[in-house]
Amino acid sequence: MFYAEASERLSSLCGTVSSYGTARTRALLDELGSPDDALRIVHVAGTNGKGSVCAMLSAVLREAGHSTGVFTSPAVLSYAERFTVDGAPADARVFSSSLEKVICALPRVAERGLGTPTLFEAETALALLVFKECGAEMCVLECGLGGTEDATNAVRRKQLAVVTSLGLDHTRELGSSISDIARAKAGIISGRAVCAPAPAEAAAVLYPLCARVAAQPSDIRLSEEGTTFVLDGEERFTRLIGVHQALNASLAISAAELLSESGIALPKSAVDRGLARAVHRARLEVLRAGNIAQTPYKVSLSAGKTLILDGAHNPHGARALAESLRALYPGRRLAAVVGVLADKDAHGIAGALLPAPSRVVAVTPSSPRARSAESTAEIFREEAEEAEIRCLVAAGEGVRRETERLLEEEDIVLVAGSLTLFRELA
Repeated sequence: MFYAEASERLSSLCGTVSSYGTARTRALLDELGSPDDALRIVHVAGTNGKGSVCAMLSAVLREAGHSTGVFTSPAVLSYAERFTVDGAPADARVFSSSLEKVICALPRVAERGLGTPTLFEAETALALLVFKECGAEMCVLECGLGGTEDATNAVRRKQLAVVTSLGLDHTRELGSSISDIARAKAGIISGRAVCAPAPAEAAAVLYPLCARVAAQPSDIRLSEEGTTFVLDGEERFTRLIGVHQALNASLAISAAELLSESGIALPKSAVDRGLARAVHRARLEVLRAGNIAQTPYKVSLSAGKTLILDGAHNPHGARALAESLRALYPGRRLAAVVGVLADKDAHGIAGALLPAPSRVVAVTPSSPRARSAESTAEIFREEAEEAEIRCLVAAGEGVRRETERLLEEEDIVLVAGSLTLFRELA
């Protein structure tokens, strides 16, 4: 069964959100034979950097010879990428048979008086069943929203909990202060844990619960090939680009060290290879004529042109992106195609991103939660001092067309904002 068809079928059978919590997911996992009990789970929560840390950790585990399933959200380019085993989409036959088992179990959960599991709850259980049926040893599990009440927190046993950088996002669900956010994320901790350095209010919540706090890297140097940094006096490298990726790599290294202490063999050579080979689409992804053919993107890119893709969908991410762009391309002019969802802090994103791009084209993402191009453009105009803001009302192929048009006129073009934009470039 094609993954897209599977997504539509599962969505049509699932319930809608009435309340957050882990009860429905736990009941569904129990109906499926508790597949989570067969996996060594690394649970990852945080505001920014979750996907990058998952990508690094899973690459490290694979390089050390541990078969690893990874469940992340949202999908960037295809539904299949949310359910991967050893770096590739899960076996279609295993996925299909596991899907049937999940579908059959949905009404049994409802009969318990818990209601029908939501789509994300069903996907969480499906992922864990697929990984178990594929024979994976390890599972890297990314939280969807928050931590305490997230469906992924229904798993019973965890090898390690990892909390990445925190910022104010999803405040309606998680609380309006950084300490509220920290408490929600800390809810995934039930044993050994590691976290990224945090502001004082968040540190007061997280640090007492963690076996380790990742060290701050120094001497960070960016290139279009990756990020070099110094950690504990030693030079390290990750393929993922960005000042912020040095800290994500430090967190992944600390997590690998704690996993090693718990008996999972992760030699330093495997850690270094994993960091150097990790791939995370649309996170400061730099495309040029020489490498775009090795990617899923179908954008016309001539010699001397650079296309940068980054899913900076909140102010924290936009600040990290702007800082990295200044380091990568000091004094260089760049143009940007930007699309934002309506439930995101567009003013904060615009204020953080500007004045990195000297020219901005606003687009409407292909999402029911999309902020209109007109609204996004107006917000960028309010925040901009000198940038030329042009509004494009388009979706689908319009994003690709506008990106290619800008590439004809500019040497460096950034596409940023909602992760739904990048599907339109593939």
